[in-house]
Amino acid sequence: MSKESSHKQILKSTGIIGGSQVISVLVGILRTKIVAVLLGPAGVGIIGVYQASVEIIQAVTGLGIHFSAIRDVAEAHGTGDEERIGRTFAVLKRWIWITGLLGMVTVLVFSAPLSRQAFGDNDHAIGMAILSLTLLLAAHSGGQQAVLNGFRQIASISKVNIFGVVLGFCISVPLYFFFGKDGIVPALVLNAFAAFCVAWWYAHKISIRKVTVTWKQTFTEGYGMIRLGFFGVVSGFITAGIMYYVRVFISNQSGLEAVGQFQSAWSISSVYLGMVLSTMWSDFFPRLSEVNKDNDAVNRLLNEQTEVVLLLVSPVIIGMITFVPLMISLFYTDKFSSSVQILQWQLMGDFIRILAWPIGFVILAKAKGLMYVISESLWYVFYFLLLYFSWNRFGLEAAGIAFFFAYLIAIGVLLFMADLMSGFRWGKKNVRYIASYFFLVVLAFLNVRFFPVLISYATGSVLVLLAATLSYNGLKKVVDIKQIFRKFIK
Repeated sequence: MSKESSHKQILKSTGIIGGSQVISVLVGILRTKIVAVLLGPAGVGIIGVYQASVEIIQAVTGLGIHFSAIRDVAEAHGTGDEERIGRTFAVLKRWIWITGLLGMVTVLVFSAPLSRQAFGDNDHAIGMAILSLTLLLAAHSGGQQAVLNGFRQIASISKVNIFGVVLGFCISVPLYFFFGKDGIVPALVLNAFAAFCVAWWYAHKISIRKVTVTWKQTFTEGYGMIRLGFFGVVSGFITAGIMYYVRVFISNQSGLEAVGQFQSAWSISSVYLGMVLSTMWSDFFPRLSEVNKDNDAVNRLLNEQTEVVLLLVSPVIIGMITFVPLMISLFYTDKFSSSVQILQWQLMGDFIRILAWPIGFVILAKAKGLMYVISESLWYVFYFLLLYFSWNRFGLEAAGIAFFFAYLIAIGVLLFMADLMSGFRWGKKNVRYIASYFFLVVLAFLNVRFFPVLISYATGSVLVLLAATLSYNGLKKVVDIKQIFRKFIK
Protein backbone atom coordinates (compact mmCIF):
# COMPACT_ATOMS: atom_id res chain seq x y z
CA MET A 1 0.00 0.00 0.00
CA SER A 2 1.38 3.40 -0.99
CA LYS A 3 1.84 6.12 1.60
CA GLU A 4 -1.11 8.12 0.26
CA SER A 5 -3.32 5.01 0.13
CA SER A 6 -2.40 4.16 3.72
CA HIS A 7 -3.31 7.64 4.95
CA LYS A 8 -6.54 7.47 2.95
CA GLN A 9 -7.37 4.13 4.56
CA ILE A 10 -6.84 5.56 8.06
CA LEU A 11 -8.97 8.64 7.30
CA LYS A 12 -11.71 6.56 5.71
CA SER A 13 -11.84 4.16 8.64
CA THR A 14 -11.85 7.03 11.13
CA GLY A 15 -14.72 8.72 9.32
CA ILE A 16 -16.85 5.58 9.02
CA ILE A 17 -16.29 4.19 12.51
CA GLY A 18 -16.33 7.64 14.12
CA GLY A 19 -19.62 8.44 12.40
CA SER A 20 -21.19 5.19 13.58
CA GLN A 21 -20.00 5.89 17.11
CA VAL A 22 -21.62 9.35 17.04
CA ILE A 23 -24.94 7.79 16.03
CA SER A 24 -24.56 5.08 18.68
CA VAL A 25 -23.83 7.67 21.39
CA LEU A 26 -26.83 9.81 20.40
CA VAL A 27 -29.21 6.83 20.37
CA GLY A 28 -27.74 5.67 23.68
CA ILE A 29 -28.35 9.07 25.28
CA LEU A 30 -31.96 9.08 24.02
CA ARG A 31 -32.54 5.55 25.33
CA THR A 32 -31.07 6.45 28.73
CA LYS A 33 -33.38 9.47 29.00
CA ILE A 34 -36.49 7.47 28.10
CA VAL A 35 -35.60 4.55 30.36
CA ALA A 36 -34.97 6.95 33.25
CA VAL A 37 -38.46 8.41 32.79
CA LEU A 38 -40.20 5.02 32.41
CA LEU A 39 -38.41 3.12 35.19
CA GLY A 40 -37.11 5.83 37.51
CA PRO A 41 -33.86 5.69 39.46
CA ALA A 42 -34.69 2.32 41.04
CA GLY A 43 -35.29 0.66 37.67
CA VAL A 44 -32.13 2.12 36.18
CA GLY A 45 -30.28 0.87 39.26
CA ILE A 46 -31.62 -2.67 38.76
CA ILE A 47 -30.45 -2.66 35.13
CA GLY A 48 -27.02 -1.45 36.22
CA VAL A 49 -26.67 -4.11 38.92
CA TYR A 50 -27.76 -6.91 36.58
CA GLN A 51 -25.32 -5.79 33.89
CA ALA A 52 -22.43 -5.32 36.32
CA SER A 53 -22.97 -8.79 37.83
CA VAL A 54 -23.06 -10.52 34.46
CA GLU A 55 -20.14 -8.51 33.04
CA ILE A 56 -17.88 -9.56 35.92
CA ILE A 57 -18.50 -13.24 35.14
CA GLN A 58 -18.11 -12.58 31.42
CA ALA A 59 -14.76 -10.85 31.97
CA VAL A 60 -13.42 -13.94 33.77
CA THR A 61 -14.91 -16.71 31.64
CA GLY A 62 -14.54 -14.91 28.29
CA LEU A 63 -10.73 -15.11 28.55
CA GLY A 64 -10.37 -11.93 26.47
CA ILE A 65 -11.19 -13.79 23.25
CA HIS A 66 -13.11 -10.81 21.85
CA PHE A 67 -9.91 -8.81 21.33
CA SER A 68 -7.09 -11.40 21.23
CA ALA A 69 -8.80 -13.24 18.36
CA ILE A 70 -8.57 -10.13 16.19
CA ARG A 71 -4.80 -10.54 16.06
CA ASP A 72 -4.93 -14.22 15.02
CA VAL A 73 -7.62 -13.65 12.38
CA ALA A 74 -5.82 -10.61 10.94
CA GLU A 75 -2.48 -12.40 10.87
CA ALA A 76 -4.02 -15.38 9.07
CA HIS A 77 -5.87 -13.09 6.67
CA GLY A 78 -2.62 -11.27 5.89
CA THR A 79 -1.03 -14.49 4.65
CA GLY A 80 -3.78 -15.09 2.08
CA ASP A 81 -3.61 -18.80 2.95
CA GLU A 82 -7.22 -20.06 2.77
CA GLU A 83 -6.35 -23.20 4.74
CA ARG A 84 -4.81 -21.22 7.58
CA ILE A 85 -7.69 -18.74 7.63
CA GLY A 86 -10.21 -21.57 7.82
CA ARG A 87 -8.28 -23.32 10.58
CA THR A 88 -8.00 -20.11 12.62
CA PHE A 89 -11.72 -19.50 12.25
CA ALA A 90 -12.54 -23.09 13.26
CA VAL A 91 -10.37 -22.79 16.39
CA LEU A 92 -11.96 -19.44 17.25
CA LYS A 93 -15.45 -20.83 16.75
CA ARG A 94 -14.79 -23.72 19.12
CA TRP A 95 -13.34 -21.40 21.78
CA ILE A 96 -16.39 -19.16 21.46
CA TRP A 97 -18.57 -22.13 22.40
CA ILE A 98 -16.24 -23.12 25.26
CA THR A 99 -16.10 -19.64 26.83
CA GLY A 100 -19.78 -18.90 26.15
CA LEU A 101 -21.01 -22.13 27.74
CA LEU A 102 -18.59 -21.71 30.64
CA GLY A 103 -20.00 -18.25 31.36
CA MET A 104 -23.60 -19.38 30.99
CA VAL A 105 -23.18 -22.40 33.29
CA THR A 106 -21.31 -20.31 35.87
CA VAL A 107 -24.15 -17.77 36.12
CA LEU A 108 -26.75 -20.56 36.20
CA VAL A 109 -25.00 -22.38 39.04
CA PHE A 110 -24.31 -19.25 41.07
CA SER A 111 -27.51 -17.34 40.26
CA ALA A 112 -28.70 -17.38 43.88
CA PRO A 113 -25.36 -16.23 45.41
CA LEU A 114 -25.07 -13.57 42.71
CA SER A 115 -28.57 -12.34 43.57
CA ARG A 116 -27.73 -12.15 47.27
CA GLN A 117 -24.45 -10.39 46.58
CA ALA A 118 -25.98 -7.86 44.21
CA PHE A 119 -29.45 -7.29 45.71
CA GLY A 120 -29.21 -8.67 49.24
CA ASP A 121 -31.84 -11.37 48.66
CA ASN A 122 -32.78 -14.34 46.44
CA ASP A 123 -35.65 -12.55 44.70
CA HIS A 124 -33.59 -11.88 41.58
CA ALA A 125 -32.04 -15.37 41.29
CA ILE A 126 -34.43 -16.37 38.48
CA GLY A 127 -33.59 -13.17 36.64
CA MET A 128 -29.88 -13.93 36.99
CA ALA A 129 -30.44 -17.47 35.70
CA ILE A 130 -32.29 -16.20 32.63
CA LEU A 131 -29.54 -13.63 31.98
CA SER A 132 -27.01 -16.48 31.81
CA LEU A 133 -28.09 -16.86 28.19
CA THR A 134 -26.66 -13.40 27.44
CA LEU A 135 -23.13 -14.68 28.13
CA LEU A 136 -23.42 -17.33 25.41
CA LEU A 137 -24.86 -14.76 23.01
CA ALA A 138 -22.21 -12.18 23.90
CA ALA A 139 -19.43 -14.72 23.32
CA HIS A 140 -20.74 -15.43 19.82
CA SER A 141 -21.26 -11.72 19.07
CA GLY A 142 -17.69 -10.98 20.17
CA GLY A 143 -16.35 -13.80 18.00
CA GLN A 144 -18.25 -12.58 14.93
CA GLN A 145 -17.02 -9.04 15.46
CA ALA A 146 -13.45 -10.31 15.90
CA VAL A 147 -13.75 -11.86 12.42
CA LEU A 148 -15.08 -8.59 10.98
CA ASN A 149 -12.22 -6.70 12.63
CA GLY A 150 -9.63 -9.22 11.50
CA PHE A 151 -10.79 -8.92 7.90
CA ARG A 152 -11.05 -5.13 8.31
CA GLN A 153 -14.66 -5.00 7.16
CA ILE A 154 -14.96 -1.36 8.21
CA ALA A 155 -18.35 -0.66 6.63
CA SER A 156 -19.84 -3.82 8.16
CA ILE A 157 -18.39 -2.99 11.59
CA SER A 158 -20.02 0.45 11.51
CA LYS A 159 -23.37 -1.09 10.49
CA VAL A 160 -23.14 -3.62 13.31
CA ASN A 161 -22.56 -0.75 15.76
CA ILE A 162 -25.47 1.30 14.45
CA PHE A 163 -28.04 -1.46 13.93
CA GLY A 164 -27.16 -3.07 17.26
CA VAL A 165 -27.87 0.14 19.17
CA VAL A 166 -31.01 0.97 17.15
CA LEU A 167 -32.45 -2.53 17.59
CA GLY A 168 -31.66 -2.36 21.31
CA PHE A 169 -33.56 0.91 21.49
CA CYS A 170 -36.57 -0.49 19.58
CA ILE A 171 -36.68 -3.57 21.82
CA SER A 172 -36.07 -1.95 25.21
CA VAL A 173 -38.41 1.03 25.11
CA PRO A 174 -41.65 -0.89 24.34
CA LEU A 175 -40.86 -3.56 26.93
CA TYR A 176 -40.18 -0.95 29.61
CA PHE A 177 -43.27 1.02 28.57
CA PHE A 178 -45.68 -1.93 28.79
CA PHE A 179 -44.11 -4.04 31.55
CA GLY A 180 -42.07 -1.59 33.60
CA LYS A 181 -39.41 -3.26 35.76
CA ASP A 182 -40.72 -6.72 34.78
CA GLY A 183 -39.46 -6.01 31.27
CA ILE A 184 -35.83 -5.52 32.35
CA VAL A 185 -34.63 -9.13 32.09
CA PRO A 186 -36.44 -9.87 28.78
CA ALA A 187 -35.07 -6.61 27.35
CA LEU A 188 -31.48 -7.47 28.30
CA VAL A 189 -31.78 -10.97 26.79
CA LEU A 190 -33.42 -9.74 23.58
CA ASN A 191 -30.82 -6.97 23.26
CA ALA A 192 -28.06 -9.58 23.44
CA PHE A 193 -29.87 -11.73 20.87
CA ALA A 194 -30.31 -8.75 18.52
CA ALA A 195 -26.61 -7.88 18.81
CA PHE A 196 -25.72 -11.49 17.99
CA CYS A 197 -28.03 -11.56 14.95
CA VAL A 198 -26.62 -8.34 13.51
CA ALA A 199 -23.00 -9.43 14.02
CA TRP A 200 -23.73 -12.89 12.54
CA TRP A 201 -25.53 -11.42 9.53
CA TYR A 202 -22.51 -9.39 8.44
CA ALA A 203 -19.83 -11.90 9.49
CA HIS A 204 -21.41 -14.85 7.65
CA LYS A 205 -21.07 -12.95 4.35
CA ILE A 206 -17.29 -13.40 4.53
CA SER A 207 -16.23 -16.44 2.53
CA ILE A 208 -14.12 -18.73 4.74
CA ARG A 209 -13.11 -22.26 3.82
CA LYS A 210 -14.52 -24.89 6.18
CA VAL A 211 -11.72 -26.71 7.96
CA THR A 212 -12.09 -29.48 10.55
CA VAL A 213 -9.84 -29.22 13.60
CA THR A 214 -9.25 -31.75 16.35
CA TRP A 215 -9.57 -30.94 20.04
CA LYS A 216 -5.79 -31.14 20.30
CA GLN A 217 -5.48 -28.48 17.58
CA THR A 218 -8.12 -26.41 19.35
CA PHE A 219 -5.91 -26.15 22.42
CA THR A 220 -2.48 -26.04 20.76
CA GLU A 221 -3.37 -23.51 18.05
CA GLY A 222 -5.65 -21.54 20.33
CA TYR A 223 -3.01 -21.26 23.06
CA GLY A 224 -1.64 -17.94 21.79
CA MET A 225 -5.16 -16.52 21.53
CA ILE A 226 -6.05 -17.60 25.06
CA ARG A 227 -2.69 -16.51 26.49
CA LEU A 228 -2.98 -12.98 25.10
CA GLY A 229 -6.63 -12.80 26.15
CA PHE A 230 -5.71 -13.93 29.67
CA PHE A 231 -3.22 -11.09 30.00
CA GLY A 232 -5.95 -8.73 28.82
CA VAL A 233 -8.27 -10.03 31.54
CA VAL A 234 -5.56 -9.56 34.18
CA SER A 235 -4.90 -6.03 32.95
CA GLY A 236 -8.61 -5.27 33.03
CA PHE A 237 -8.95 -6.45 36.63
CA ILE A 238 -5.95 -4.42 37.76
CA THR A 239 -7.14 -1.25 36.09
CA ALA A 240 -10.75 -1.71 37.24
CA GLY A 241 -9.55 -2.34 40.81
CA ILE A 242 -7.36 0.76 40.89
CA MET A 243 -10.11 2.98 39.47
CA TYR A 244 -12.48 1.57 42.10
CA TYR A 245 -10.06 2.65 44.84
CA VAL A 246 -9.64 6.05 43.17
CA ARG A 247 -13.37 6.65 43.56
CA VAL A 248 -13.33 5.30 47.12
CA PHE A 249 -10.40 7.60 47.97
CA ILE A 250 -12.16 10.69 46.55
CA SER A 251 -15.37 9.73 48.37
CA ASN A 252 -13.54 9.32 51.70
CA GLN A 253 -11.76 12.64 51.25
CA SER A 254 -14.60 14.83 49.99
CA GLY A 255 -17.81 12.82 49.77
CA LEU A 256 -19.98 11.40 46.98
CA GLU A 257 -20.56 14.80 45.40
CA ALA A 258 -16.84 15.02 44.64
CA VAL A 259 -17.02 11.56 43.06
CA GLY A 260 -19.81 12.88 40.84
CA GLN A 261 -17.66 15.82 39.77
CA PHE A 262 -14.80 13.44 38.96
CA GLN A 263 -17.08 11.04 37.08
CA SER A 264 -18.59 13.78 34.93
CA ALA A 265 -15.13 14.97 33.82
CA TRP A 266 -13.99 11.41 33.17
CA SER A 267 -17.09 10.62 31.08
CA ILE A 268 -16.76 13.65 28.80
CA SER A 269 -13.05 12.99 28.37
CA SER A 270 -13.74 9.37 27.42
CA VAL A 271 -16.67 9.77 25.01
CA TYR A 272 -14.88 11.46 22.10
CA LEU A 273 -11.68 9.45 22.61
CA GLY A 274 -13.76 6.29 22.50
CA MET A 275 -14.41 7.05 18.83
CA VAL A 276 -10.66 7.20 18.15
CA LEU A 277 -10.11 3.96 20.06
CA SER A 278 -12.89 2.18 18.15
CA THR A 279 -11.23 3.13 14.87
CA MET A 280 -7.89 1.75 16.05
CA TRP A 281 -9.50 -1.54 17.07
CA SER A 282 -11.28 -1.84 13.73
CA ASP A 283 -8.52 -0.81 11.32
CA PHE A 284 -5.12 -0.08 12.87
CA PHE A 285 -4.85 -3.17 15.09
CA PRO A 286 -5.74 -5.67 12.32
CA ARG A 287 -3.31 -3.99 9.90
CA LEU A 288 -0.56 -4.15 12.53
CA SER A 289 -1.35 -7.79 13.23
CA GLU A 290 -0.99 -8.69 9.56
CA VAL A 291 2.62 -7.38 9.49
CA ASN A 292 3.58 -7.81 13.16
CA LYS A 293 6.81 -9.68 12.30
CA ASP A 294 8.01 -6.94 9.91
CA ASN A 295 9.40 -4.19 12.15
CA ASP A 296 9.84 -1.72 9.29
CA ALA A 297 6.19 -2.10 8.32
CA VAL A 298 5.09 -1.87 11.97
CA ASN A 299 7.06 1.36 12.51
CA ARG A 300 5.74 2.88 9.28
CA LEU A 301 2.12 2.11 10.23
CA LEU A 302 2.69 3.41 13.75
CA ASN A 303 4.04 6.73 12.46
CA GLU A 304 1.20 7.06 9.94
CA GLN A 305 -1.48 6.33 12.54
CA THR A 306 0.10 8.80 14.99
CA GLU A 307 0.27 11.46 12.30
CA VAL A 308 -3.39 11.14 11.29
CA VAL A 309 -4.62 11.02 14.90
CA LEU A 310 -2.61 14.17 15.72
CA LEU A 311 -4.00 16.01 12.70
CA LEU A 312 -7.61 15.02 13.41
CA VAL A 313 -7.82 15.15 17.19
CA SER A 314 -5.50 17.98 18.29
CA PRO A 315 -7.81 20.85 17.18
CA VAL A 316 -10.70 19.11 18.96
CA ILE A 317 -8.71 18.88 22.21
CA ILE A 318 -7.77 22.57 22.03
CA GLY A 319 -11.40 23.50 21.39
CA MET A 320 -12.62 21.37 24.28
CA ILE A 321 -10.09 22.89 26.69
CA THR A 322 -11.32 26.34 25.67
CA PHE A 323 -15.03 25.66 25.94
CA VAL A 324 -15.11 23.23 28.89
CA PRO A 325 -17.51 25.43 30.95
CA LEU A 326 -20.03 25.41 28.10
CA MET A 327 -19.69 21.64 27.70
CA ILE A 328 -20.29 20.99 31.39
CA SER A 329 -23.41 23.18 31.29
CA LEU A 330 -24.62 21.41 28.15
CA PHE A 331 -24.09 17.80 29.29
CA TYR A 332 -24.75 18.32 33.00
CA THR A 333 -25.73 21.38 35.07
CA ASP A 334 -24.02 24.34 36.72
CA LYS A 335 -23.75 22.23 39.88
CA PHE A 336 -20.91 20.35 38.18
CA SER A 337 -18.71 23.45 37.84
CA SER A 338 -16.00 21.87 40.05
CA SER A 339 -15.33 19.36 37.27
CA VAL A 340 -14.18 22.13 34.88
CA GLN A 341 -10.61 22.29 36.17
CA ILE A 342 -10.35 18.49 36.37
CA LEU A 343 -11.45 18.14 32.75
CA GLN A 344 -9.04 20.82 31.50
CA TRP A 345 -6.12 18.94 33.03
CA GLN A 346 -7.47 15.64 31.68
CA LEU A 347 -7.72 17.05 28.16
CA MET A 348 -4.06 18.03 28.33
CA GLY A 349 -3.37 14.45 29.37
CA ASP A 350 -5.54 13.20 26.50
CA PHE A 351 -3.10 14.80 24.07
CA ILE A 352 -0.37 12.52 25.46
CA ARG A 353 -2.86 9.66 25.53
CA ILE A 354 -3.45 9.75 21.76
CA LEU A 355 0.32 9.34 21.33
CA ALA A 356 0.39 6.39 23.75
CA TRP A 357 -2.53 4.37 22.36
CA PRO A 358 -0.98 3.43 18.98
CA ILE A 359 2.11 2.11 20.79
CA GLY A 360 -0.11 -0.01 23.03
CA PHE A 361 -1.61 -1.66 19.96
CA VAL A 362 1.87 -2.60 18.76
CA ILE A 363 2.40 -4.47 22.04
CA LEU A 364 -0.84 -6.38 21.41
CA ALA A 365 -0.05 -7.06 17.75
CA LYS A 366 3.26 -8.61 18.76
CA ALA A 367 1.45 -10.67 21.44
CA LYS A 368 3.64 -9.34 24.27
CA GLY A 369 1.06 -10.18 26.93
CA LEU A 370 3.13 -9.51 30.05
CA MET A 371 4.48 -6.28 28.57
CA TYR A 372 0.88 -5.25 27.82
CA VAL A 373 -0.19 -5.84 31.43
CA ILE A 374 2.79 -3.83 32.68
CA SER A 375 2.20 -0.94 30.27
CA GLU A 376 -1.52 -0.76 31.04
CA SER A 377 -1.13 -1.12 34.80
CA LEU A 378 1.73 1.34 35.20
CA TRP A 379 -0.35 4.33 34.19
CA TYR A 380 -3.05 3.48 36.73
CA VAL A 381 -0.44 2.95 39.45
CA PHE A 382 1.22 6.29 38.61
CA TYR A 383 -2.18 7.96 38.53
CA PHE A 384 -3.28 6.72 41.95
CA LEU A 385 0.05 7.54 43.60
CA LEU A 386 0.13 11.06 42.14
CA LEU A 387 -3.49 11.61 43.19
CA TYR A 388 -2.84 10.33 46.71
CA PHE A 389 0.25 12.45 47.37
CA SER A 390 -1.04 15.65 45.74
CA TRP A 391 -4.54 15.65 47.23
CA ASN A 392 -3.70 17.63 50.38
CA ARG A 393 -2.25 20.45 48.30
CA PHE A 394 -4.63 20.58 45.33
CA GLY A 395 -7.81 18.89 46.54
CA LEU A 396 -10.22 17.62 43.86
CA GLU A 397 -8.17 19.27 41.10
CA ALA A 398 -5.47 16.69 41.86
CA ALA A 399 -7.60 14.15 39.94
CA GLY A 400 -6.87 16.11 36.76
CA ILE A 401 -3.27 17.01 37.56
CA ALA A 402 -2.42 13.37 38.32
CA PHE A 403 -4.03 12.31 35.02
CA PHE A 404 -1.77 14.61 32.99
CA PHE A 405 1.52 13.83 34.75
CA ALA A 406 0.81 10.07 34.84
CA TYR A 407 0.61 10.12 31.03
CA LEU A 408 3.83 12.13 30.78
CA ILE A 409 5.57 9.35 32.71
CA ALA A 410 3.76 6.55 30.87
CA ILE A 411 4.64 7.79 27.38
CA GLY A 412 8.33 7.57 28.27
CA VAL A 413 7.89 3.97 29.39
CA LEU A 414 5.93 3.08 26.24
CA LEU A 415 8.52 4.62 23.93
CA PHE A 416 11.19 2.57 25.68
CA MET A 417 9.10 -0.59 25.15
CA ALA A 418 8.50 0.29 21.49
CA ASP A 419 12.23 0.71 21.00
CA LEU A 420 12.82 -2.76 22.47
CA MET A 421 10.13 -4.38 20.33
CA SER A 422 10.71 -2.82 16.92
CA GLY A 423 13.29 -0.05 17.22
CA PHE A 424 10.50 2.51 16.86
CA ARG A 425 11.16 6.26 16.72
CA TRP A 426 8.73 9.03 15.88
CA GLY A 427 9.52 10.44 12.44
CA LYS A 428 10.81 13.99 12.11
CA LYS A 429 7.45 15.17 10.79
CA ASN A 430 5.62 13.70 13.77
CA VAL A 431 8.10 15.27 16.18
CA ARG A 432 7.34 18.67 14.61
CA TYR A 433 3.59 18.05 14.84
CA ILE A 434 3.84 16.91 18.45
CA ALA A 435 5.87 19.98 19.44
CA SER A 436 3.56 22.38 17.57
CA TYR A 437 0.29 20.96 18.83
CA PHE A 438 1.52 20.53 22.39
CA PHE A 439 2.59 24.18 22.40
CA LEU A 440 -0.94 25.17 21.30
CA VAL A 441 -2.51 22.83 23.88
CA VAL A 442 -0.47 24.41 26.69
CA LEU A 443 -1.35 27.91 25.44
CA ALA A 444 -5.05 26.96 25.43
CA PHE A 445 -4.75 25.66 28.99
CA LEU A 446 -2.97 28.79 30.24
CA ASN A 447 -5.48 30.94 28.37
CA VAL A 448 -8.49 29.53 30.23
CA ARG A 449 -6.68 29.67 33.56
CA PHE A 450 -5.48 33.28 33.50
CA PHE A 451 -7.99 35.21 31.35
CA PRO A 452 -11.66 36.07 31.99
CA VAL A 453 -14.19 33.79 30.35
CA LEU A 454 -15.16 35.93 27.34
CA ILE A 455 -11.54 36.84 26.55
CA SER A 456 -10.45 33.22 26.91
CA TYR A 457 -13.20 32.14 24.52
CA ALA A 458 -12.03 34.65 21.90
CA THR A 459 -8.33 33.83 22.33
CA GLY A 460 -9.06 30.11 22.43
CA SER A 461 -11.00 30.35 19.17
CA VAL A 462 -7.90 31.82 17.52
CA LEU A 463 -5.83 28.87 18.84
CA VAL A 464 -8.40 26.41 17.49
CA LEU A 465 -8.24 28.13 14.11
CA LEU A 466 -4.42 27.90 14.11
CA ALA A 467 -4.55 24.19 14.99
CA ALA A 468 -7.21 23.54 12.34
CA THR A 469 -5.12 25.35 9.71
CA LEU A 470 -2.07 23.29 10.66
CA SER A 471 -4.17 20.12 10.39
CA TYR A 472 -5.63 21.08 7.02
CA ASN A 473 -2.20 21.81 5.57
CA GLY A 474 -0.84 18.57 7.03
CA LEU A 475 -3.66 16.44 5.62
CA LYS A 476 -3.42 18.17 2.24
CA LYS A 477 0.18 16.94 1.94
CA VAL A 478 -0.75 13.27 2.30
CA VAL A 479 -4.21 12.97 0.73
CA ASP A 480 -6.47 14.76 -1.72
CA ILE A 481 -8.83 16.38 0.79
CA LYS A 482 -11.11 17.88 -1.88
CA GLN A 483 -11.64 14.47 -3.45
CA ILE A 484 -12.42 12.90 -0.05
CA PHE A 485 -14.85 15.75 0.71
CA ARG A 486 -16.61 15.31 -2.65
CA LYS A 487 -16.97 11.57 -2.03
CA PHE A 488 -18.30 12.25 1.46
CA ILE A 489 -20.92 14.68 0.15
CA LYS A 490 -21.85 12.26 -2.62
